[in-house]
Amino acid sequence: MEDIKVYFEVTGFSGRNFAGNNDPNDWLLIDVYVNPTGDGHAYKYNISGSLYQFAWCNHLKAKCVLSSELPEDMWYSIKHGADNFRLPTDGYSSLKNEDIDIEKLVYDKVDPKEVELYNIAKEAMPNIHTIEDFKAFYPQIKDARIIPREVVEKVIKLAKQAPPSVVNGEIGIANLYASFQYSAIIRAWGL
Repeated sequence: MEDIKVYFEVTGFSGRNFAGNNDPNDWLLIDVYVNPTGDGHAYKYNISGSLYQFAWCNHLKAKCVLSSELPEDMWYSIKHGADNFRLPTDGYSSLKNEDIDIEKLVYDKVDPKEVELYNIAKEAMPNIHTIEDFKAFYPQIKDARIIPREVVEKVIKLAKQAPPSVVNGEIGIANLYASFQYSAIIRAWGL
């Protein structure tokens, strides 16, 4: 297996009770990416293991670690979309990227079952042609935390609804609206 350079970069600070979650910790937020392009862009993995480009990284200041040096479950999680890495701290810190202790990072581990559900859902969409087809298929993916874009688009199309439009390049907002639309439609269908 090829060794890949993985970059860890402190990108922010989340103070105690940030977002009202009663978390007793302060956190340094850590971005994780691979294949920096040198122009402020790099790549991250999505849940299916595909790479996508994102902006606002500085790989020259980031901590670089070979994938073989990472704990196996951490590398698996990174390769399948784990993105919420954080490091507990006792207040805002001037911690430098090179001082990031990989062993102390906190992140949401990706469950292989979640990856399997995602791939099942994505691969089934070409065979779904009616609402009844989707209703028959839905029990296989109802426990999935992450629903593929293809499923959301198919449900919106089957419901004969207009998909949300991207306004001013805000793809994330359009995706958020699409997820609300998907949830409302499957509830209306009794799922």
